[in-house]
Amino acid sequence: MSPRLKTVLIPLFVVALLLGACHDPMPPKSKIDESESFTITIASRKKEVTYSREDSPIFGQFEYCWVKYDSLSHWIVFGDPIENFDFEPGFEYVLRVKRTTLAEPAADGSPWRFEMEELLSTTKKDSEGLPDEYRLR
Repeated sequence: MSPRLKTVLIPLFVVALLLGACHDPMPPKSKIDESESFTITIASRKKEVTYSREDSPIFGQFEYCWVKYDSLSHWIVFGDPIENFDFEPGFEYVLRVKRTTLAEPAADGSPWRFEMEELLSTTKKDSEGLPDEYRLR
């Protein structure tokens, strides 16, 4: 090996070793799941939701829960499953849930995972103010 090549390769090798030694063993923040807890109300009945975009891979009618977040006054569609919770029609539920934002969600899945932390109330009733129709375009 020529002396000139050694003067280039040796410093590059030393720099590579130093950079490798500075590796942080903790994954970057974007690789860590993050969680938050909040209260939701789940309506006493589900509604059919129509996806009307034919160019979408999701097309047709699906049944989803209607949910009010503690910060909202209106019902919204909720399509994610909630671990440890079983829906029974005819009851309105108030739950404390933990939503985990997944650092690396499946390409065709939700970026969140929901888990019931506490069932705050179950009331036998017909939920009021649900939209008659809901279309996603």
